[in-house]
Amino acid sequence: MAGKGWIRLHRKIMDNPIFNDMQLYRLWSICLLEASYAEHHQPIGRQTVLVQPGQFVTGRFELENTYNRGLKRKEKVSDSTVWRWLKKLETDGFLTIEANNKFSVITVDNWAFYQGEDEKNEQQFEQQNEQQVNSKRTSNEQLVNTNKKGNKGDKGNKEDSKDLCAEIENFRSRYSPELLKLIDEYLDFIRETRTTRRISDGIIHKIMAYFDKYSFVGVEYAIRTHMTMPEKKSAQEAYTFGIVRKTTEEEAAKKLPALRERMMNQNGSIKQSGNRLTPEQLRQLEEGDDSP
Repeated sequence: MAGKGWIRLHRKIMDNPIFNDMQLYRLWSICLLEASYAEHHQPIGRQTVLVQPGQFVTGRFELENTYNRGLKRKEKVSDSTVWRWLKKLETDGFLTIEANNKFSVITVDNWAFYQGEDEKNEQQFEQQNEQQVNSKRTSNEQLVNTNKKGNKGDKGNKEDSKDLCAEIENFRSRYSPELLKLIDEYLDFIRETRTTRRISDGIIHKIMAYFDKYSFVGVEYAIRTHMTMPEKKSAQEAYTFGIVRKTTEEEAAKKLPALRERMMNQNGSIKQSGNRLTPEQLRQLEEGDDSP
């Protein structure tokens, strides 16, 4: 469970066909409410799963129980029906499913944009609400505190920004020029998943900090794999995190040469060529098939 709290709901959901499909809209609402607000480790049986913001861990029967909770008998549906609807949400670009034989990790696409660009924005939003309900503070104090983080002249804000940039540069210093170039292309790729076509330094820091946990080979493989999947072009960084998390260094090292060669044959870097691997080509890479 995601715990207590609230989520943001954009008004433009009313313009989406899902709004007129009450069953699908109910399931989508459940996904939003189940999604985690912050990164945490969740015990699943004898293992622990790292859950990112916008993700939650579930199973077919657990999701069925959640969906049917409170419904009349004639309104309840089977686990296979709920899962089929969930797959439709994935096809329509609402979410991404990473499933195995024990559980599934569901990632809500564009979570960071609609629920807050980074943790600092969320903290600021919560601070504003706290100020509004605190009768002991004057309206002037509320105004000062609410705008504190948005004030470009604030000394503390400048120091925080400097520290963040310094940490990002420190992360970047560990990579070779070639891999750093690929990472920069990847950041441009991630920017395209946002409606604003921009990402904050906080998001860049989160990505670099996550990559710092894994080997160079694993990071490169995850980036190249994600960027060459046309059906996942709208998936955010959490999808890349899933790839690097689930792929061993040995597996990445084995598959990476073929992936590099295939991309080189497509006129260099992904961004310059504009070409992406088809699902069939990606399947061949995964299986080690070098046939054209």
